[in-house]
Amino acid sequence: MNGRDKKVLRAHQGSVDAVAFFADGTLVSGGSDGAVRIWHDDVSEVVIEHAERVADLVTAGDTLASASWDRSIALYDRKAGTTRKLLGHRDVVAAVAVSPDGHTLASASWDQEVRLWPAEVDDARRILRGHQVGVKAVAFDPSSKLIASAGHDDRVRLWRESGELVRVYEGHRDHVFRVRFAPDGRTIASSNDDRSVRLWSVEGDDHHVLEGHKADVEELAFSDDGKWLASAGEDGAVGLWNVASASGRLLEGHQGAITAVAFAPDHARLASASRDGTIRIWEAASGAEKAVLRGHRGEVTSLGFTHTGMQLVSVGSDDTVRIWNVSKKSNRTLGGTLRGAALLALSPDDRSVAVASSRSDLWLCTLAESGCRTLIGQAARVHAMAFSPDGKWLATAGGDGSVRVYDVETAESRPYRGHTAPVFDVAFAPNGKMLASASADATVRLWPLASPPAPKELRAFLDKATTFATEEER
Repeated sequence: MNGRDKKVLRAHQGSVDAVAFFADGTLVSGGSDGAVRIWHDDVSEVVIEHAERVADLVTAGDTLASASWDRSIALYDRKAGTTRKLLGHRDVVAAVAVSPDGHTLASASWDQEVRLWPAEVDDARRILRGHQVGVKAVAFDPSSKLIASAGHDDRVRLWRESGELVRVYEGHRDHVFRVRFAPDGRTIASSNDDRSVRLWSVEGDDHHVLEGHKADVEELAFSDDGKWLASAGEDGAVGLWNVASASGRLLEGHQGAITAVAFAPDHARLASASRDGTIRIWEAASGAEKAVLRGHRGEVTSLGFTHTGMQLVSVGSDDTVRIWNVSKKSNRTLGGTLRGAALLALSPDDRSVAVASSRSDLWLCTLAESGCRTLIGQAARVHAMAFSPDGKWLATAGGDGSVRVYDVETAESRPYRGHTAPVFDVAFAPNGKMLASASADATVRLWPLASPPAPKELRAFLDKATTFATEEER
C-alpha cells in the first residue's frame, strides 16, 4: 500500500461511521443515514436499514451484524438474503463482536450492559413448507400422526408427521384463522374471514360449508364427544353446529363480538365470551341460554372450563382473571391485577392457569392457591399458548418469532429458534413427543421434545437470547 486513494466510494446520505470486510474481501459500510451497504466494485446495495445511525459492523462467515443508535442489532445472512433484528438494549448499541468459534455475538451499549447472544440455530426437526404466505393456525390429530395448518393463503393443508404433504383443501375465499381436528380425527374444522365455517374430510376432498354468520369467524371448539362444533362470530352470534348433519343454528344474545367459545367436559354446556363484558352459558342440545355471568368490567377476551367441569376461568380487559362457580353465578379473582391480561390456557390437571398480556407479560397461576408468578424470557406479545398433555410444560408463540417452552414446576425455559417472523400458534402432539408452531414466515416447524427445558445454569444466558423481528415489523 502506498497511502494513496485507490478508489472513492459514494452512496451514503451522510457520514460513514463503520466499515468491515467479509472474508472474501467484500466491503461493507454503515452510515449516519442508518443504511448498511454491501459494495460490489463501485455499486452498492442496502441490506440493512436502521432507524438511526450505524455505530459498528462485524462479519462472521456469511453473517453481517450491525449495531445502531436505534438500540437494535441487525443480522444479515448474505447467503439467504434475509435480515432479522436483536432487541433488548435500552440505549445506543455502540459495538458488536463475534467470538472466535463463531457461536456467540457480544454487544455493548450505553445502557451499561454487555449482552451475549447465542448464534442462531434452527432447532426444528422438520420444516413444513408449502404455504405461500403466513401460517396462522396449526393442530395435531388425536393420533399425533397428522398435522393441519392454515393461514393467509386461504388454504388448509394436511401433513403427515414425517413432513409429507397429504392434501390441500381449497374453498375458503379469505384468510383462515383457526383449524381444529374433531376428537375422532376424521374431520377438520376451519374458520375464516369469509364468514363461513368449513368441515373437511381427512380421508378425501369432501367438505361442508356452514353458513349463517354475518361477519368474520375466528375461534372454534369441538365438544369432547365430537357431536357439536361451536364458532365465535364477530357479528355477536355463537354458531352451534351438529357435526354429523352439518347443520346448526346461531345463538343470539350477546351485544358484542364473540371472543371465545368452550364446551364443558359433559358436552351438555357451551360457554361464550364477548366484548360486551358477559359470559353466557348455553344448553348444547336445545341452544337455550341457561345463564349470564357478569363481573368483568370490560370485554371478556378468553375463557375455558376446568377439565372437571366444576369451574370456568375467564380473563378480561379489566386486568383480572376470574374463576366462576357457574351454578351459583359467583366468581373470585385469581392473582389480583394482571395488567394487560388477554389470553389464558388451562393445564390438563386443573392445577395451573397460564395468562399472557397484550404486551410481553406472562404469568403462571395456581388455581387452588390463587397466586401467580411471573415467567421471564418473553420479549414480545404472546399470540398463543399450550400445555403439554401431561401438564409439565407450557409452550408460547411469540410475536418476535420465538417459540419458548417452560417447565411448569421450576419456571425454567428454553427457546426454540428458527422462525424468522411472528409465531401465531403452537400445539403439542397428543403423545407429548412433538411441538408444532405456525409462523408468518410461511412455515410450520416441528420440534422434538425429548429433552427438558434448559437447566438452571443456562437460564441467565438464554434469557438474553436473541429476540427476532422481521424487517417488515420494525
